Amino acid sequence: MIEAAVVSWGGMARRHAIVADDCESLERAVLDSIAESDMVALSGGTSMGTEDFTARILSAAGEIVCRGVDIRPGKPVILAIVAGKPVVGLPGYPASCMLTAELFVREILCRRQAELLHHGRD
Repeated sequence: MIEAAVVSWGGMARRHAIVADDCESLERAVLDSIAESDMVALSGGTSMGTEDFTARILSAAGEIVCRGVDIRPGKPVILAIVAGKPVVGLPGYPASCMLTAELFVREILCRRQAELLHHGRD
């Protein structure tokens, strides 16, 4: 769903396999994705529970700009910057995921595209 949305917004999407819910596997997948992409969107694992590794990983690797937004559905969104790249942690529930992708991923993607065009890159 997010992959199709990113493509419809003019981006190139690369979907990765589901990652085991353990800190080491998620950290490896997130850092690999950041290294090979201009922007990363994660789905699921953004709650405030004890097994929420996403915030811990993003905080250690970069800076969390926002953790949680005042909208429903979609409250557990995480916005971060890692290695100078935007990372968006989206909720796992499909309706929340799509709503927050429309609000945050689309906006960031469009701004990044405008920056690239302004600087004369493809």
